[in-house]
Amino acid sequence: LCISPYMAAYFEQQYGVPGTVLYPCRGKDVISSDAPPEPRASSVFTIGYAGSVHAEVLPALRALVKVLETIGGRLLIFSQLSPSNANALGLLMPHVNLEPAIPSVTLIQRLRSESDALFLAMADVGLNSRICFPSKLVDYTATGLPIIVSAPEESSPAYWVREHPSAAMLVGAGDTESLRRAVVALANDPERRRALGVQAQQIGNAQFAYMRARDTFFAAVTERTCYR
Repeated sequence: LCISPYMAAYFEQQYGVPGTVLYPCRGKDVISSDAPPEPRASSVFTIGYAGSVHAEVLPALRALVKVLETIGGRLLIFSQLSPSNANALGLLMPHVNLEPAIPSVTLIQRLRSESDALFLAMADVGLNSRICFPSKLVDYTATGLPIIVSAPEESSPAYWVREHPSAAMLVGAGDTESLRRAVVALANDPERRRALGVQAQQIGNAQFAYMRARDTFFAAVTERTCYR
């Protein structure tokens, strides 16, 4: 059982045995809407980020903060990051809002109601970044919001976006100009935000639904048990 098709391909190349792709999945209690959220009343363009804030993703977050500052936007971070640590990392700024980490069900609703777009960052950490899969895409795609992915060219989130170009915007890791263009494009184009969000939601519902993961797991276990 492999967490991504990229892991399955790598292991088959290494060991000559095909694997079954079992993506990370949503919880049983997560019900994804069939439509993107209604436009927010606030005129402040807001990008949401959920997940750990560590050394590998810090440069991307700092770059995003600078871009949002230039357009009067806001970054909403759901993480275990304390104000003191945020200050030490250069993220404690007037246009950065810190929120505690919360369960997926609540997170998805908060992101839908308080964000216009979402941000996912991955650094180059060798083989792991190429074959793993960012579980945050599971929650992000449930929101119906557009996603900006900042990642190395040879990484699993970059592979995913290139396979589904209508579902997210890809910028290279460290490419601040491409990041700026992506943010500005989304901030100025509500229809593009909606189109990306609809596609992300449809693809996420197809790939990451709890029932799909359950059925994939049972089928893989049954097949291997019968074979043995």
